[in-house]
Amino acid sequence: TLGMCLSRLADATDSSKNKQHIPYRDSQLTWLLNDSLGGNSKTAMLANISPASINYEETLSTLRFAMTVKKIKNNAVINEDPQQRLIRELRAEIEEIKVKILELEEGGFGEGL
Repeated sequence: TLGMCLSRLADATDSSKNKQHIPYRDSQLTWLLNDSLGGNSKTAMLANISPASINYEETLSTLRFAMTVKKIKNNAVINEDPQQRLIRELRAEIEEIKVKILELEEGGFGEGL
């Protein structure tokens, strides 16, 4: 089921026209990994392979899996409340204005008025 989800995510990334249903609810693992696989997060996947000839088939399968996963692209966006963002930006602007006022006062422009 995880492989099917990843394949469909990779296909959806390749062709943005073709919106396929991603079966996250088919297993508990894919449901838990929903945000990491195709959601709003940055995700890293590692493929561990072996140089031993006895593990050739497993290494080849892992490399195919890694090539499929490599095609998946996520767009991570910071989840921030618009009001909190506005408050943060206004506080930063207030601090900049305070610094400019201090610079003007130290420069002597405020004296004698």
